[in-house]
Amino acid sequence: MNSVLLLLAVLALPVLQEESPPADDPKTEYASLLEAAGEDVEKLWEVVSFCEANGLDDEHLATLRIIVDRDPRDVRAHEKLGYVRQDLVWVAPDEIPNIGKQLFKCGDQWLPLEKANEYHAELEKWWRIPSREGHFVVYATTDRWVAEEALTWMEKVFNDLVRLYGRAPEDPVVVVVLRNLPQYNEFASGDQSSGKIGTEASGYSSLYGAYQVETWFDQTAEEFPRAGVAYWDISTWADHAWGKMHLRHATGLAFAERLDPSRETERSFVRSLRDPSRFDPQQFWREKKVPMWIRFGGASYAERFFFDADAEREGGDPRELRKWTINETIKTLDPLEQIFRFDVSPNDRDRAQKLMAQAGLLVAFVLDGDCTPVETAHAGFKAALKRGEGVDKAVEALQKAISEHEPELFAFADLPPRAAGETKASGAAAPAGSGESDTAGSSESGESEAEPRADSGGGEDAARSDAVHGEDEARSDAERGDDAARGDSGADGEDPRGAGGEPPPRTEGDEGGSWASATSRGTPSTLLR
Repeated sequence: MNSVLLLLAVLALPVLQEESPPADDPKTEYASLLEAAGEDVEKLWEVVSFCEANGLDDEHLATLRIIVDRDPRDVRAHEKLGYVRQDLVWVAPDEIPNIGKQLFKCGDQWLPLEKANEYHAELEKWWRIPSREGHFVVYATTDRWVAEEALTWMEKVFNDLVRLYGRAPEDPVVVVVLRNLPQYNEFASGDQSSGKIGTEASGYSSLYGAYQVETWFDQTAEEFPRAGVAYWDISTWADHAWGKMHLRHATGLAFAERLDPSRETERSFVRSLRDPSRFDPQQFWREKKVPMWIRFGGASYAERFFFDADAEREGGDPRELRKWTINETIKTLDPLEQIFRFDVSPNDRDRAQKLMAQAGLLVAFVLDGDCTPVETAHAGFKAALKRGEGVDKAVEALQKAISEHEPELFAFADLPPRAAGETKASGAAAPAGSGESDTAGSSESGESEAEPRADSGGGEDAARSDAVHGEDEARSDAERGDDAARGDSGADGEDPRGAGGEPPPRTEGDEGGSWASATSRGTPSTLLR
């Protein structure tokens, strides 16, 4: 009897089974949420929040790493993982001590400054440095100190460019600064042998030491940088001085491009990578709302018409560059209709540079001329640009206001009035959109007319003829804007750079080559500071 009762008691005990997790177990729910999120970064951030709310530390870190892998530019994910930035390079927590050792992350290596400069001297391996203010990013193959000085100059012209356009771009403006002319040419024209596509199709890079990229998709950043490009060669004092000019001009172009991009051209360019015949290189400029005289005029203003507060603090003339440009490059003002039309040809550098300078003067008059009707029309232009509509009419009103107040413009520029009987429209210009220079076929520089660049096929190397872009020696004094730009390389031919790579400070009585020769040939001291 007792054994029967014992058996019944045993049978009554609950059967021991392997425990299964409750339906609301956080790790189970995490796995489901992660699978549902897939590669959607926004949903992955919801998974991160779930991990934080449920104390899933390991899963939290794992999800953040997935986000970083999906979007390498995600700042918040990097910071939560303990990364810090060195320039635009994210540094893992275990590598952070290298920063304190004055080393720079170059690919997988940590290098001292001298070796880092060598590493970044190549195209696509450039320094990528943001400005402290956050308005600009410089991609530079120059030594680091040049790149940092470039950022300083870019920030100095920022407020003037905001004055011109009425607002700042939402994203940082990118400017590429290259270490010499051969590298500048290579980046513009590409390298057919290695499959590198050129970054422009118009040929405008041959006009000066700066240009606006038209056909460049940065695969590292996975974006169209919409950058301006300049070269800044510090091998001679004169080159070093002109490098600052190139840099400021490129900054003005890039600023405008960020506000007025050619999005359809960008999409067309991506399609042309599969079928080059589908790309129209002229579409880039046709797509613009802001006319070329304002874009190039803004770049010219940033380069040489701005108020140089540094010169004023040093006891110099803050308008010296403006006066020098008017006297040496402009000399006489073309009919305003020609400047507004801005028919520029890559085959006539002298003519193009004068047009750029004249456009810069018009922008200077708009910003600094204290002419109330012009200021009112300028305010209308800025408002239309902000709205994104009515820009054409606003530009027409601005041009009309400038034309109606031409005497004030001449007085502002300290130019003699037009000769009696000379009209504002004198001197027939090529029809708008014709792509012909006003002096086509009769360049003052004596260069023969080269083949048009319109059929360049997306900026491939074949489009860049030697007649347009040329070798190093093609950079004549006239191309640089004035023969004073060319100086010697230093006394007895030595490198004018100091021990740290920087040009030594100029001192009174300095007879060192290009400083002395450039100054004696009329280059303003402001340019050579």
